[in-house]
Amino acid sequence: KTHVAAAIAAAVSARLPEGSRVLAVTQSHAAALNLHSRLEAFGTSVARVGTTLLPTEVTEQISFDAVRCFCGGDDEEVALLRRCSKVPVSAPSRGRSGDGSNAALLAAADAGGVKAGDLQKAQFAVMRRMVRHAKVVVMTCASSGNAGLLQGMGSIPLAVLDEAAQCVEPGPLVPLSWGCSALAL
Repeated sequence: KTHVAAAIAAAVSARLPEGSRVLAVTQSHAAALNLHSRLEAFGTSVARVGTTLLPTEVTEQISFDAVRCFCGGDDEEVALLRRCSKVPVSAPSRGRSGDGSNAALLAAADAGGVKAGDLQKAQFAVMRRMVRHAKVVVMTCASSGNAGLLQGMGSIPLAVLDEAAQCVEPGPLVPLSWGCSALAL
């Protein structure tokens, strides 16, 4: 199923005019990672973004390298993100703490010797650039509601909902709020 969803997103994105993107959403982080991996394997320009990604999950993407090349190297935000991505942080700490902050991001910031707010700002800024340069944006349904993260994304003629049967009923309404003209389940 994920292979078919990735093939649909890749085929449509290849025919889109400049400035348009396919939004590919899933219910879970694991499914988003799988979908992103398939799209990268197809050679599609894809960015996986989200509010709870670890710095390493951002810096290991091909689209991160594309942003670095486009910028002519490492600016301050990219350098900060790269520095904190070298710090080992376990994925199981991904959960949310009581104050709504990402525990893994806080641990990476602490271990990297930077303020968590600075790391989060840098990571969001880099992910926004990745979104602007990618033809397909992969994220969870919940993260697709973050307007700040998707700032400057452009038009979205197609939303692909992978693992649609796994979604809680209101979940898919979030990515649909971006005004896509078609939805593939």
